[in-house]
Amino acid sequence: MPRLLLKCDGVRAEHFCPLDPEPPYQPPEQWDAPHVQYRFAEAIETLRKLPMGRLRPAEMRGSWPGYASDWNMFMGRMSADITSMGVEGRLDPEFVTAYQDWTADRNRYRDPPSAQQISQMEHALLWPGQYLRGQPELARAFNIVGLAQARGLSVRDVVRGGKHKGVRSPTQWNQMAVTAANTIARGLRTNKIAVF
Repeated sequence: MPRLLLKCDGVRAEHFCPLDPEPPYQPPEQWDAPHVQYRFAEAIETLRKLPMGRLRPAEMRGSWPGYASDWNMFMGRMSADITSMGVEGRLDPEFVTAYQDWTADRNRYRDPPSAQQISQMEHALLWPGQYLRGQPELARAFNIVGLAQARGLSVRDVVRGGKHKGVRSPTQWNQMAVTAANTIARGLRTNKIAVF
């Protein structure tokens, strides 16, 4: 019986299962454009995981009165009331699902990044400023594509609205981001920065 070989990683078909976990990402021997883009998107994702800092100095205390805990109890009762009214059919189902999604998002656990991830993030976020100095359009394209990759969106979704709408096509943004990543990879190799 002939054996079918898959093109990816030289794995034989009888040993391949689509339910197996994806192998961990292996960095290349030296910096290249795809790895630079991967690390930059990972840096943006790490930045999004960091907790928000204080919005006021530490000496300032909350200005809420002493019955703020009663407000939390009221909101808990209100949540139960909204859910029960949704089950009984007295509320719009779209409102109930939106409210439940909102509360689930507020209550989900966010895994904080490790110190190594934060250190790598700090290095990667400096790359556009260091290696793309004087090329703001390349830096902008690199940031847009990195943000799209970090959020798991297409570039078209990121540039759909706002100040980037209609400036360039998603294909042009991607091409410019690859050019920027090549420039950054060349700079990292020149400066002999270790691959992480």
